[in-house]
Amino acid sequence: MIYTSYFARSNTLTGVHRISISLSTPQWAIVEDTMLVFAPTWEIIEDYKRTGDTVAYELAYFKLLQSRDKYIKVAVDKLQELSKDKTVLLCCWENANKFCHRRLLSKYLGINIPEYMEEPSLFDSI
Repeated sequence: MIYTSYFARSNTLTGVHRISISLSTPQWAIVEDTMLVFAPTWEIIEDYKRTGDTVAYELAYFKLLQSRDKYIKVAVDKLQELSKDKTVLLCCWENANKFCHRRLLSKYLGINIPEYMEEPSLFDSI
């Protein structure tokens, strides 16, 4: 199964295969793979931080993903293969309660990729 999560939360989990889908990964984060093909650009991130405009972020992110389409297909195939015998977590910085590209990626791909919620976390309230 494929889920989403965030770095602080995913570090507390065992028996999962963590994949960073961010431009940067904290040094303290435990990740087994990185898939930059799913990461937004710094420009998209900085525009959002400056304006808070989620609609503009979504449009810019979807346009970026469309430009990477052939690479995304390869990455999705790899995710499907990995998830046959592992629980895969697509991870970035934002906690489960904040606006984040993880949910937009799920929407773009047209598949439900739920947030991994095996057990409550103190980080979820931050």
